[in-house]
Amino acid sequence: MIDIVDLCMWTKNGARYLPTVLKRIHQVIPEKVVHRKILVDDSSQDLTREIAKDFGWTVYDNPEGFVSGGTREALKHVDCEFFASFEQDLILAKDWWQKIPPHMDDLNVLTAQGIRVFTNRTLRCFNDYKYANDRKQLGGSIDNNIFRTSLLRELGGFPNNDKISVDGELRDIMRMTKYKWVIDETAVSYHIRESVFQTARHEYRQYIPTTRDRFVGVTRRKLLKGAATAPLRLTRIALKEQCPQIYLAYPYLSLMNLKSFMHRQKVIK
Repeated sequence: MIDIVDLCMWTKNGARYLPTVLKRIHQVIPEKVVHRKILVDDSSQDLTREIAKDFGWTVYDNPEGFVSGGTREALKHVDCEFFASFEQDLILAKDWWQKIPPHMDDLNVLTAQGIRVFTNRTLRCFNDYKYANDRKQLGGSIDNNIFRTSLLRELGGFPNNDKISVDGELRDIMRMTKYKWVIDETAVSYHIRESVFQTARHEYRQYIPTTRDRFVGVTRRKLLKGAATAPLRLTRIALKEQCPQIYLAYPYLSLMNLKSFMHRQKVIK
């Protein structure tokens, strides 16, 4: 069992949800095992830094910017064998501390995490259906994890070729090693999303500065085929998840996805 752990978070204008997020972290993780609380802020213009300090976190500047810079700066200040990482819009599962640290008893585990579900009902219905049909899409994240510090540093720390998708790039690096990335589906945290429109805009803005191509293998033909089969897919989701709102949400999500695709094609050319 983990006796001591550093806590890390990277933020940018997160004041709206930060008090709720930090309060839950402090409720879930016993104070006696917490060594340092490290928060790296990317030039927030709101009260993010002040809120963090009020909760006892030490605030550092993000010199490189973006998520990649936040993770890399946070790791510099970690001096425990284990550290936990969180993002500013995730409400941690109440049983997270009981379920996630035991996975680190395996010395080959680089990181262990729970899963996250959207607070927005419509988005959650869509993802529940997607995950039920393909568990691989659960993927990994770095927003509710415990890392083994020595192994991460052995791999060179958090990568920075991709400014946003640090988790995806790290998983690619890890696949060439013997180390493991454990996802415990029984520890369910909540990813704060108030609306479908907020999420779609967030996803679009997120991928514009990234060098990681989310559309590898995607063509216009595949996108059109997906659009043609959408009515049947939406009907299945609406019936299975009891969520008729998906009929309104999906067209907007698809439009933003197409917008991202067109942007990426323009960049590639």
